[in-house]
Amino acid sequence: MHILPATPFSATDQVSAIHAAVPWSNIDLERGELRVRGTLVRTDVGLTIQPPKTGNGWRTIPLSGAVASAIRRQRAQQAADRLAAGVSWIGSSHVFTTEAGTPLDPRNVSRWFDTVVKRAGVDGSLHTLRHTALTAMAVAGVPLSVVSRTAGHESITTTVDLYGHVAEDATRDAVEALSRRLGLDVESRSEGSGTPLDSVPARVNG
Repeated sequence: MHILPATPFSATDQVSAIHAAVPWSNIDLERGELRVRGTLVRTDVGLTIQPPKTGNGWRTIPLSGAVASAIRRQRAQQAADRLAAGVSWIGSSHVFTTEAGTPLDPRNVSRWFDTVVKRAGVDGSLHTLRHTALTAMAVAGVPLSVVSRTAGHESITTTVDLYGHVAEDATRDAVEALSRRLGLDVESRSEGSGTPLDSVPARVNG
């Protein structure tokens, strides 16, 4: 199995299942977009693509330039695999495949990731990546409505319950940083050092 390039799927549901389910037709590299239309799951009849569980699960996620470049490299790698496999190439429409071109079993993707993080000496899972990505968005000040759409949450209430406190903390940090930048921090006032606003009139005349 090839190492999966960095993608925005870490912010989506069932990361490994979405990785495995994406066909090339759902990626527009020119526009820099990924359309999430299902997950790949193992059933009694084998690997099948099932639609998202909720209406918000059907979504389009923008791709950064770095991610688009990584996916282009994956396309080149897949073409090389096809040449190397020759008549053994089975082929599929999926972006991420085995060296024979067959879809990746999401369970194998999760096992591969677990092995990688264990070798790196860190804790985490593919679901941890999802939580980290969404938390980073909230800390960066991304509106929770956007975070919710990216995650595919059934409602923004779910997003607020999970990440609302992160956004509030980030907002407080931003306000305090601005106050320090303007010399309005509480400590300087309590020490009687004065602030630039001391000389500002209490009222604006006219």
